[in-house]
Formats: sequence, structure tokens, C-alpha cells
Amino acid sequence: MPRPMADLFFLAQTNVTPPIPVVWAVLQTLGVMLAAFAVLALVMSHLRYQNELKRVEAEKRRGMCLDDLRLWILERIRSAPQSLVLFRCAADHREAVHSALRSAVRRGDELLVWRDEGVLLVFAGDDALNAARAGVRLGGLLPEDCPVAVTAAVSPKPPPLKGLLEVVDRLMDELRTGTVPESGRALPACPHPGPPVIPEHEKSLLDGVTGVLSSERVPTAVQKILAAHRRRETPVCLLLCEVDDMETYSESGTSGSVKNGVLKAAADGLMRNCRETDLVGRVSDAGFVLVLAGSVAEIEAVAGRLLESARNESVALDGSTYRYTLSAGLAGYPDHGAGPQRLFAACQEALELAKDRGRGQVLVYDPDVKAPVARPREPERDPEAF
Repeated sequence: MPRPMADLFFLAQTNVTPPIPVVWAVLQTLGVMLAAFAVLALVMSHLRYQNELKRVEAEKRRGMCLDDLRLWILERIRSAPQSLVLFRCAADHREAVHSALRSAVRRGDELLVWRDEGVLLVFAGDDALNAARAGVRLGGLLPEDCPVAVTAAVSPKPPPLKGLLEVVDRLMDELRTGTVPESGRALPACPHPGPPVIPEHEKSLLDGVTGVLSSERVPTAVQKILAAHRRRETPVCLLLCEVDDMETYSESGTSGSVKNGVLKAAADGLMRNCRETDLVGRVSDAGFVLVLAGSVAEIEAVAGRLLESARNESVALDGSTYRYTLSAGLAGYPDHGAGPQRLFAACQEALELAKDRGRGQVLVYDPDVKAPVARPREPERDPEAF
């Protein structure tokens, strides 16, 4: 027993209050012991990983085909759970698929050509349904003349301390399932998840017309997301979108059916072209807010694709076909502020300027450019809600 601990034990037996130097020495001893245990745990973890790498090298020397891709996946799943989506396609289509996907993936996602199979997308997450939906959404962005089969797999959580190589091989085998069609387009080898089934207790969270987050729930959700990004010191943006000339749709159809149909189509388009981790909510009669992780420059490109997709859509309602456009204002943390009220006000000002300049535009907030005096319009959300 260390001398300070023995002194403390003796004093306790004799009912004598230990002097402060003895207590301090005991605390120092306990601190050293805790630090030693922490260092030992780190060393043991490092040794386990080194043993795993040595076993991999041994299997490589025995003739196992071990390429850089397997080592790269092994390192990724060791650090955090990963979702893997493979776009299987013919060799002469891989560069076209890679180029089409490169502009659609988000920061932090990894996209590379798997020379034997196709194009592989890897991003953090262990949700199989989310991975399948990401594959379906991105597959829809590919050129029609590039037939693909989409498969998805997710790594276990937490990653095993042993057998990492077996996990990598299992993931790659799962991705290889499915065949490349001779013509046309292929749905993913994993079944299309389809529309989600919403529990009854969650329906109150959603807007009854559009199916996105309701305006009552948006402020709390935005505050939580912004707070998380401020803690991590990572950029995040608010994108305020609005259907142009909504009053023209309000005057068409019966009982507001055309207006509601256009709003539903706009909301579906936004959700279809966003990731599962992005927030889409309704904030006014014709407006939606999106919370997207990334820098202002990155999200400006994303917003451009969202508005372009809206321009290309048509909605069949009451025997007629309608088209719509979206205008948008963009502001981001930390460029334009840190709080939800400040960012939302910046988005609103940029949106007003975008609508004044014409339909179907997205503008980034610029404090040196002031929006014109707002014209009369439909009621907006209460800014004090934030």
C-alpha cells in the first residue's frame, strides 16, 4: 500500500482527523492511478488495432487479394459507423455516373470509383433505410442512358474490436448483390422503402397539407440544429423558399385544391432532393424553410439544383397541368449570424430581393444590399416565434 494511503488508513483507525498534506497526497495518488489506467486502456486499444493490421498483412502475404479500397473501408468503419451505397454500372458508364454524382453529394461524403463494380458512395451513419433512400434519390439524378443497379449496406455499431476484415468483406459482398440491367433503369437491389409510415403520435408534428414539419414545430427544431452546429463549430445554412405567385393558384380549382396540390408538389420536391438529415418545414402560406449542413457556397449550389428541379416539374390537378417556380433566400452560420432570429431575418431579406428581381432565383444575404419595401402579400410566420 502506498505510504499516503497507509497513513490515511492508520489515522482513520485511531479516529484522528488527517492533516491536509496527507489528504492532498492521497488525492494525488488516486489521480496518478486513474491516469495510469487511462493510458493502459489506450495502449490496449492501440495494440488490438495493430494486431488486427498484422493479421491483415499476414493474410496478404498468404495470397489474399487485398486492395487499397478494403483497407480504406476498414479504417472508416473502425472510426465510426458508415453507410455504403454502390451504383453498379458498366465500365464505360462509370465516369459519367461519377461526374453526375460528384455535384450532388454533400461535404463529408466520399465518392470513388470501384474499378471492378461501379461508383461507391460512403457517408457516416448506420441507418439502412436512410442509405437506401439516398441511393434511390441520387440514382434518379443520373442520365437516362446510364443503367445502374443500386445496393446499400451499413457497418455495425459499435464496430467490432476483432474481425474488422471479415466485416469489410461482408459489406462488399452485400454491395455486389444485384445485376446491371441491359437497358432502362433499375431500382435498388434493396427494395424501395416507399413512403414512411408515420405513427399517430407523430402526425401532430407535420403540416397537414404538405407533410413537412409544421410551422409550430419549426422554431424548436431550428434552434436545436443551430445549437448543435455552434457546439461543433461547423457551418450550417437556412434556406427560405417560397412558391412564386401563389395567389394565381389560390384562384384556380375548387376549395383550394390547386393551391394545396402545388404546395404538396413543392414540398415533395424539396424532400426528395434533400438528405434524410436535412430539415424541411413550412413557415408560411407559401413558404418553406430548409436547414442544410454546409458552407454558404456549398448550399448555394444545392439551392440552385432545388430551384432547377422545381422549374422542370409539372402538377396534374383537376384535369389541368400546372407548373410552378420557387424563389429562395439563403443565409448561413457563421457568415451571417449565429441565432435563428438573425438568420431567418437575413433569409427573409434575401428572399424579398430575389422575388423583386424575378421568379425562380436564389440570392445569398448581403448586408450591403437592402431589399425593397415589401409589397402586400399573404400572412407570414410570426418572427417572434424564434
